[in-house]
Amino acid sequence: MATLTRLDVDTFRNLAPQTVEFAAGVNLVVGANGQGKTNLIEAIYLLAYQTSFRTAAAEPLVAAGGDKATVGGEVAEGAARLRLRLTLPRRGHRHLDLDGTGATAAEGLAACPVILFAPTDLGAIRGAAGERRALLDRAVAVHDPAAVAVMRRYRHALRQRNQLLRSAAERAVEEAEHLTWEHELAVAGAALRRARHGYATAWGSAAAAILARISSFPAPLSIQYTGTPAEGPTGEDQAASLAAALARRRPQDLRHGTTSIGPHRDDLLLALGDLDCRRYASQGQVRAVAIALRIAQVVLFRDAHTTTPILLLDDLFAELDRERRRYLATFLAGAGGQVVVTAVDGELPESFHPDARLRVSRGRVQ
Repeated sequence: MATLTRLDVDTFRNLAPQTVEFAAGVNLVVGANGQGKTNLIEAIYLLAYQTSFRTAAAEPLVAAGGDKATVGGEVAEGAARLRLRLTLPRRGHRHLDLDGTGATAAEGLAACPVILFAPTDLGAIRGAAGERRALLDRAVAVHDPAAVAVMRRYRHALRQRNQLLRSAAERAVEEAEHLTWEHELAVAGAALRRARHGYATAWGSAAAAILARISSFPAPLSIQYTGTPAEGPTGEDQAASLAAALARRRPQDLRHGTTSIGPHRDDLLLALGDLDCRRYASQGQVRAVAIALRIAQVVLFRDAHTTTPILLLDDLFAELDRERRRYLATFLAGAGGQVVVTAVDGELPESFHPDARLRVSRGRVQ
C-alpha cells in the first residue's frame, strides 16, 4: 500500500510554507470555501503527475511574488521510503527529484500512485464525447503506462493523415502515401481500441459493484465503449479491418480535410439501467457514478499491481443526500488504503470517523 506520510509545500498557491503529515488510513480535510482545501489536494496530485488537474500552466501555481513553487513529500511502501521533490518555476521546465536524483514523470507516478475524484469529473460524464475519451484514456494510462506509447502513436498518425488529406486539395497525392498513413493509423487505432475496450469492460463491472455499495439506486450501472475491436482473432486482422474502413471513407475525408472514423470519434456510454447519464441522470446520480468510477480505478490498480494507490476525493459529500453520504462514509471506513477527503463541516455524515482530521484556514493546515 502506497502511503504519503508527509507533504512539503513552499510558495504554492495560497498555502503557507509548511509540512503536512498524513495518517495511513482516511484523512479528512475540512475548512470553509476558499481556504486552500483543493489546493492541498492539487499539491498531492501534482507530486504524482507533475501536472495539475486544474491548469496546464505553471504560473497560477506559484504564489504571488514568488519565482518558483516546490512540492515535496515522502511515500512509504512497506519498509521502503521514497522522497520526491518537484520544482515548478513560473516560467521554464519543471524538475522532479526522486531520492535526490532526477526522475521522469513515469517514475514519479510509479513512486506515488494517485487516483483523483474532483467535481470536474461530473462535466466529463455529461459533456462531449471527447471529455469521456480523455477520462478513459487517463484511466488506461495510469493502469498500464505502456498504453501511453500507443496513444502517442495514434495521435501522430492521425495528425499526419489529416495533413495529407488537406494537402490533397493543393497537390497530387500518390495512392501509396494514403495507404502508408492509413495503415499506420489503423495499426495504432486497433491497439488503442483493444486497450480501451479491455479496461472499460473491467471498469464497468468494478464500478457497478462499487455503486451498489455506496448508493441505493435500484438500476445497475453499465459502461459501454463504442469503439469495440473490429472483427478478427488477431491484432493484424483488426488493423486490416480498420484500414479498409479508412480507405472506404477516404473520398468523404478528402472533401472535409479530416479523418471521420477511428478511436478519436469513439465514446464511453454510461447508463443507470436504461437511463443515459449524459442527459437524464440527476446531479446527485452523476456525482455518485463519478465517485464509483474513481474508487473502481483503485480496485483495478490494486488487483493488477499488488499495491493500493492513494485516493484523493475533493469536495466529496457535496450534492449528495444524507443516505448517500452515509453509504459512502461506511464504505470508505472499510475500503483500505490511504484516502484524502476534502469537505465542508456541514456536509459530513455523523457516521464518518476518519483516522486523521486536518483543518485548513487561510492556507495553513492544522
